[in-house]
Amino acid sequence: MKICYIDHSFHQKTLSTQFVADILRKHGHEVDFYWDDSWQGGKSVCIDDLIGAYDTFVFFQLAARSSKPYYKLPINITFIPMLDSYGNEYSLHHHRMMWKQFAGVKVLNFSKALHCAAASHGLASKYFKYFPDPSQYETCETGEPLKGFLWQRHPEAINWHVVKKIAAATHFGSFHLHMPVDPFHAQVYPDQADIDRYGITVTDWFKERDDYYSRVQACQVYFAPRPSEGIGMSFLEAMAMGKCVVTPDCGTMNEYIVDRVNGLLYDLSEPRALDFSRAAEIGKMARYSVETGFDEWRRREAELVDYIVTPRDIVYRQLYTVNIDYSELAAAQPLAGSLAAKCRLRLVKFKQRVGKSRLRPWLNPVWQRIKKVRGKMKER
Repeated sequence: MKICYIDHSFHQKTLSTQFVADILRKHGHEVDFYWDDSWQGGKSVCIDDLIGAYDTFVFFQLAARSSKPYYKLPINITFIPMLDSYGNEYSLHHHRMMWKQFAGVKVLNFSKALHCAAASHGLASKYFKYFPDPSQYETCETGEPLKGFLWQRHPEAINWHVVKKIAAATHFGSFHLHMPVDPFHAQVYPDQADIDRYGITVTDWFKERDDYYSRVQACQVYFAPRPSEGIGMSFLEAMAMGKCVVTPDCGTMNEYIVDRVNGLLYDLSEPRALDFSRAAEIGKMARYSVETGFDEWRRREAELVDYIVTPRDIVYRQLYTVNIDYSELAAAQPLAGSLAAKCRLRLVKFKQRVGKSRLRPWLNPVWQRIKKVRGKMKER
């Protein structure tokens, strides 16, 4: 089967979504990548131009442009959303303006919260919990004192100052900060006094992935870099290495980590000092979690492939037991009917349109600045 794989162009650099395509190829399917660059004002992918050339389509995180609603197209589509693309709980579960466009599309989720949200809107959804292969990651004893690692990918949310509060009650021998940020984010640097006092070292980029892994291996404690994840490759890799992963109590991290069992969770809105006395034991449990989780992931591999290649009508018929009218799903009204709810939905729809336009690279830094100012106002 020939599969069209439409993906966010940022993943062309990180390769974090390659594993799904690799599985499809492993099972004998041909996969062609198309990279959508609309998120930074570049060219988007139009599915109209590809109909007839492929047997099935996969949308990873971004939805391709189309001249018609997806349910009116004679094609098989699987949408793989990422949890970190969605804001608060309101947007996730009651964002009808977003979910209804996927009427007649199968949804494949790597987050249980997203799976529940998609299913609540009548969409065919299946949940898979991803784990990396632990055999690809070495574990090693690093001894005392503790060393910490933070990749400051979203510094306006998680940065050195947050880590300093979390580690305030524990002696750390050193910290390493990896500084490359995600697009549209500005870096935050520690002051010289903290660099000297806490033994902070800094890197701007690693030429080879193994250099990054070596830095992580040298530490016992890994501070998760973002307030929310689509899947969370970086913290899952750290768990596979047997590190004590410290992360906000948010998805998808809290779907993998049980606080003080195989990781440490904290309230990002009010970070406080945590107890690291069992860091080594927690790291071992993190590794065990990945080992057992990977066995289950590998067992369900064929099920994932079958879900993607199975025609949508068959999947929806299994869900509803009757032939469903997709237009009813697409035309369904928002769950909340108040004027305030409708205004919020219209605002979200407007933000979506702007987010897909060429204005995004210029407006995103402004929006990030507004959120930062609002956060400081809340602290007061």
